[in-house]
Amino acid sequence: MLKVGLVGAGAIATTFHLPAWALVPAASVVAVCDTDPAAASHAAAVFKTNSYTSYDDMLAREPLDIVDICTPHALHARQTCQALEYGLHVVVEKPLATEPSEAAAVMALAEARDRKVMCAQHQRFRPVTRAARTLIANGELGQIYYARAQAIKSREVPVHSASYTDRRLSGGGPLMDLGSHVIDLAWWLMGCPAPVQVLGSVMTRLAVDSGTSNAGGRWGRYDVEDFACAQVQFSNGAVMSVETSYLLNSHRDVVQVELFGDKGGLLWPELILTRDEAGDFRRTKVEVPDDTLASVAELAHFVECVLENRPTMIPLRESRTVVDIISAIYASSERASAVRLTT
Repeated sequence: MLKVGLVGAGAIATTFHLPAWALVPAASVVAVCDTDPAAASHAAAVFKTNSYTSYDDMLAREPLDIVDICTPHALHARQTCQALEYGLHVVVEKPLATEPSEAAAVMALAEARDRKVMCAQHQRFRPVTRAARTLIANGELGQIYYARAQAIKSREVPVHSASYTDRRLSGGGPLMDLGSHVIDLAWWLMGCPAPVQVLGSVMTRLAVDSGTSNAGGRWGRYDVEDFACAQVQFSNGAVMSVETSYLLNSHRDVVQVELFGDKGGLLWPELILTRDEAGDFRRTKVEVPDDTLASVAELAHFVECVLENRPTMIPLRESRTVVDIISAIYASSERASAVRLTT
């Protein structure tokens, strides 16, 4: 039985990770850590684990095999490296890091310590995503040349934690948070082509309205963007457009990826397949049994990879590329020009 220590007892841990770990037979959470004593003790009581308010103490005192990191984005890389220094495997919430240099450091240390690190891109583990991958692998879309990745929230600034709107903790706004999911998913479904150029715009327009200013207002500190859009060009000629927001005067909220190939198109997660069969233009909804919890599948997969010493389906180099793309979008917006990426 692998022993797991979890750091960061916020909403993502108590509603997603900890319940999922309880359904993974080969692993058991033995310790929970949070700098908030109330959060740490509550999670420990509910899930029957030891409680810590110091990450260093948990690492030093508990005989762990795996650390699960559910803390604010800006802490991910440093805390992953701390766990690696103790010789532990790590599953870390997205994004892997908030800066490319941090992601590179994680990769180097994971290789040096011969430990597994996997970024928790749980969308890859959803049944609809697996079905989409199968359709693409079977050639239903042909050559994918364009993808649209959207995570649009009209009025959904995360209020359960101030860390999402405080750059010191979040590293960015919806692009860093929501974008980490949809960029990873769209790029993975495209086959992970090498990104070569990024043109992006990042802005804060609605969060500075009356009563919601950076000086205080509804969310306290708000010094991140509330909207971002970008175009990412790849070495194979394909293009991805990205739109993310916490606040947008939109007629609807949407989290989706749409893929366009020379034989067909596919809308995720609805799985609507569009094809022209000899002049017969059809849109077909592909029915997929929703019989697997992505959270459980993700953690069970990681445990299997640790026990069997095999690669995970989310290689660190892919998570690092997502960090590179996001960082390039921010840089492009700041410079008001396209940013070239090297691979």
